[in-house]
Amino acid sequence: MGYDGPNFTILRQAHMPAVQAPAASLTDFAAFRCRNKCLVKAVVVHCKSLPSAATAWSLQVMRGATTIAAKTISAFSVVGDMSAIITLTTSNTLLSAGESISLEMDGTEKGKFDVIYEYVLLPVNNVNLLSGEV
Repeated sequence: MGYDGPNFTILRQAHMPAVQAPAASLTDFAAFRCRNKCLVKAVVVHCKSLPSAATAWSLQVMRGATTIAAKTISAFSVVGDMSAIITLTTSNTLLSAGESISLEMDGTEKGKFDVIYEYVLLPVNNVNLLSGEV
């Protein structure tokens, strides 16, 4: 079973240019929300300006207080050296505008990042279609 309506087979992107990471560690930023039910497939992160700490650090994709994916970033010293594509496979379905997926760092880096969320809309009546339930 599948849903092949043209509105639900398009991979969409939400672009957030030059998002400033907060100074405090473990603080969410670049939150993505959608007023429609959607499935977030991936997060693309690209360094726009150097973080304050050029050592290795971790970038987590958060769903509320839960980490759903993480990427360890190696040390770098040139703007544009750091790009990451984080594919999401679990807990990545947003059912209402009140739910969000965001980014979080494990240190006090303060760089600016371009963030792109890739998502597909879900049919209203078939939210559990991906798990085989209808």
